[in-house]
Amino acid sequence: MTPRKRLTAVLGTALAAFLALNAVAYRHALAMTRYGAPDLVRTPKPEALSLAGRLRVLALGVTLPRPTAKRTPQDLGLPFETLRLKSADGTGLEAWRIPLEGSRGVAVLLHGYGGEKSRVLDEAKALRAFGLESILLDFRGSGGSEGADTTVGYKEAEDVAAAAALARKPGKPLILYGKSMGAAAALRAAGVLGVAPDAMVLESAFDTLLNTTARRFALMSLPPWPFGRLLLMWGGYRAGFSPARHNPMDYAKGVRCPVLLLQGARDKYVAVADAERIRGNLAQGRLFVFAGSGHGEFLRTAPADWEREVGGFLREL
Repeated sequence: MTPRKRLTAVLGTALAAFLALNAVAYRHALAMTRYGAPDLVRTPKPEALSLAGRLRVLALGVTLPRPTAKRTPQDLGLPFETLRLKSADGTGLEAWRIPLEGSRGVAVLLHGYGGEKSRVLDEAKALRAFGLESILLDFRGSGGSEGADTTVGYKEAEDVAAAAALARKPGKPLILYGKSMGAAAALRAAGVLGVAPDAMVLESAFDTLLNTTARRFALMSLPPWPFGRLLLMWGGYRAGFSPARHNPMDYAKGVRCPVLLLQGARDKYVAVADAERIRGNLAQGRLFVFAGSGHGEFLRTAPADWEREVGGFLREL
């Protein structure tokens, strides 16, 4: 084989590998940003996968069924009504209102990635004991809302703005309570879109989308570079936003209200250092770390600590 033919063969192989890598990355991005049929079986958490399962996910992507509610406020003995509203881009959203006569304020509760509004029902019931009426929002693509895509908190910030406008009552504090992706959406809504809550309680908020994506690859013992970067590039391309600029720690610089950050010391997806970086950019931020907890679900794993920290924070308003 002549040197020219060898060079052509090498370049051809490199091009084929490049195209294949991008094709796999695009498939991953599509799987992670578009919900499938509700009856699909969701891919287990990265750390729960076998080696074969990790390789299968690497080749084919995750399965993310459309989140649907498994219970309603009625199951917890709570009165409720179903509301319809629209986000800024016209996407139809669904929410539950849990009214409370003589309430001391209104809380908008925001679920995490791959979740829907019933996932924050326990928090709504607990906040009711503090005198708060609640609005539980389905983000776009989830539950009873329109669409099939998720942007991990970026466009969901517009959904937060719509819910906050609906929830606001003259003379009563407005609180945003966000979990993981919901926390990121709340920070963007308050820090960039001009939503002005009186306070926020944020569980397991990631500092940058790049960091949290890299950790998920690390949990599968897979290198986050270059695959993670390619996944984010294609995900942002199809969803219409820049993943490299989806950084809640930067959104925090524009937030002026008091913020309580709740973080688990054993969280495999978000580090305590991530929460500290967010707190460092807040005008009025405090952080409480749950020593024995992982990613969110603090009301379930450490109810006494949750009630003390959240209750004390709300009483100060």
